[in-house]
Amino acid sequence: MDLERYKKDAKALVRAARQNDADAAARARVVLGERAAERFQLSDAQHVVAVEHGYRSWRELRQAAATAPRERPVARIGLHPVSFYESRVRELEALLALGDEEALARASIVPRADPSVVVAREYGFETWRELVAAVERVRATHEGQREGSPEVVAALDAMGRGAADELLSQLDGNPSLAGPVHVGAWTTLLEALAQPDVVPFDRAIAQVLIERAPDLDGPLNLAACFNRAELVELLLDAGADPAPDPSRGLTPLETALYHGARAAADLIAARAISPLELWSAAALGRIDLMTSLLDRPARHRPNLADVGWQPAPSPGDDPQTILDEALSFAALNGRLESVEWLLDRGASIDGAPYLGMTPLHFAAFFDRPNAVKLLRDRGADPTSRERISGRIASDWAATSGIRALLQGYESGLEYRPGEPVRLSVDVRRWYEVDDGGRAVELAGHPEGWRAVAAQIEVERVVNVRRDGVVWLPVSGRYGFDEIAERVARASLELYDELLDLG
Repeated sequence: MDLERYKKDAKALVRAARQNDADAAARARVVLGERAAERFQLSDAQHVVAVEHGYRSWRELRQAAATAPRERPVARIGLHPVSFYESRVRELEALLALGDEEALARASIVPRADPSVVVAREYGFETWRELVAAVERVRATHEGQREGSPEVVAALDAMGRGAADELLSQLDGNPSLAGPVHVGAWTTLLEALAQPDVVPFDRAIAQVLIERAPDLDGPLNLAACFNRAELVELLLDAGADPAPDPSRGLTPLETALYHGARAAADLIAARAISPLELWSAAALGRIDLMTSLLDRPARHRPNLADVGWQPAPSPGDDPQTILDEALSFAALNGRLESVEWLLDRGASIDGAPYLGMTPLHFAAFFDRPNAVKLLRDRGADPTSRERISGRIASDWAATSGIRALLQGYESGLEYRPGEPVRLSVDVRRWYEVDDGGRAVELAGHPEGWRAVAAQIEVERVVNVRRDGVVWLPVSGRYGFDEIAERVARASLELYDELLDLG
């Protein structure tokens, strides 16, 4: 909170109102009603500013500004229209009218509990007016945005072709190309390189851009987000800050951990860890650090809203919530050692400090099969529903393989009427799909079954273990569905062939 800025805003409002500015008059009417038509003085303007910020009076705002800790600068808007945020205000109003506990907790962040100010604060703005202005500005900018000037398009083309010498010549001829050239998800060409959907990564291109870049910290944040590990390493070697003050904004380590970008996170953490908290140590799998952080008061809590998730009420400061928070980030990043360690020290396996999202939800969404398996083995509830959209963990599954791990896999085939070919997923040794040995079991283990199984292995390109389990690992070359289909059909064929032996 910045009292000096509020004072300047009030003085500017007085001047504008006396000049019959329409926006100033509208602001005054919203707060003062008919009184706004009377002589508008500084005390009136100060009251308007206070109410816009969610306070009952200028005195209350002034006192709050004098005692408030420094707030982290962040705006969490996307490309939604203003109507989206208005609908969130209406939803909050309805919940407050019902006395909903979570809504009351959300509204407690401003003394007047004004739903529009609450929503504005949740999205990183101090007032509803500032949120609306930012949304309209961002949408207008994005809607009018093109790929860029002919020079920028030519540079992007050279980057896409890996033509480092050509790009270097373009930068020599137009040095401004190294600076801000675009408005949107990326600003500089180096930031464009950090995003996989803009141009493919090329090491020589990266080195050319890094040598000319006026800023390395912004690109590091984006490279960490998209897990561009090689670019992260180049940026760190070139002097990008691995550990900025977290009170000043999102750190590169945070953005990596929020997105489950393990390779990028490990590279950054090898240089420095910011913020160093129980949740970040858990997300890194650093048991050595977690031991010393377990009983230390949390100073910087994670907030997924900073990277586009729905804003949520501030989490509690009680030890259980902090443990559960760490468990969620351990699961999100697939750090099994952290998951085990935290569960053994009292973390709740179904704890959900963020809008009902359990560790199982996060593990499913971020495609962590080993974490899903571990959590299920330790008793995680697969039927728990989050409060974002009311879905269970399997609904959040990033892949059909994760869904099968949570629910089993129905192939649609039957060994015989009433006996479906069901598959399971095992992540103990490999991420593999198998039939549990059901084909051989149903056929009664007839004499000579091993020879038939060996033939099926060759013809169907599958594996059959000594106990009769038909299986295949899931690899990067083939998707889960294709592997599962092959295993299911091989299992059914093995069953049919074994029946002929009998």
